[in-house]
Amino acid sequence: LFRKALEWKKASVDPTRNIKKFKENNTVQVILKPEEVKRLIEEASPEIKPIITIAINTGMRRGEILALKWKNIDFIKGNIEIEDSKSGKSRKVPMNSTVYELFKGMNKDYEFIFYNPKTKTHIKDVKRSFNTAREKAGLKKIRFHDLRHTFATRLCEIGVPLKVVSKILGHSTIQMTERYANPTPDSMKEAVESLSDVLKTRQKVDTSQILPGK
Repeated sequence: LFRKALEWKKASVDPTRNIKKFKENNTVQVILKPEEVKRLIEEASPEIKPIITIAINTGMRRGEILALKWKNIDFIKGNIEIEDSKSGKSRKVPMNSTVYELFKGMNKDYEFIFYNPKTKTHIKDVKRSFNTAREKAGLKKIRFHDLRHTFATRLCEIGVPLKVVSKILGHSTIQMTERYANPTPDSMKEAVESLSDVLKTRQKVDTSQILPGK
């Protein structure tokens, strides 16, 4: 604010210049387990249930979802067009069958997909509804953005290349995606267990080739 005030000639000095800033901890993420996602959707109100479902199945940001218009949905190609993303560039997000069927069954009487007839405009905030669903589902420390983290992490866990995940999320670099796609303790344990299984199998194959007496 003071920098802008100096720029606009509304102030002659910046008193905040020597104040040290706290380091922002933007690496704290919560990755929801499948059963937690299920509980969250089940406890959600009709207003936010489809919004949560779309977020967990597409990785889209809350603002991107709420700004969607029916013209952005291509049922033929199975894509969602995001016109105004955080990067400033438009992108297309593929729909899976869950999202496709969800959109097919929704009311298409208005320009915006998530429209409030009472206010005569699209829904702009779902914080209260999300927190209510979160509390009912027994999930204490999650944010709406954690649905995006969960989406990215689960894709990586099933073997989707990081470059593909990055493209879907709309990131300009792979490094940005790496912050979202964090392995969970369960997935890391599964990884080392799978290696153990492979090594055991190979060991059996190798020992079977040893002839008696040699």
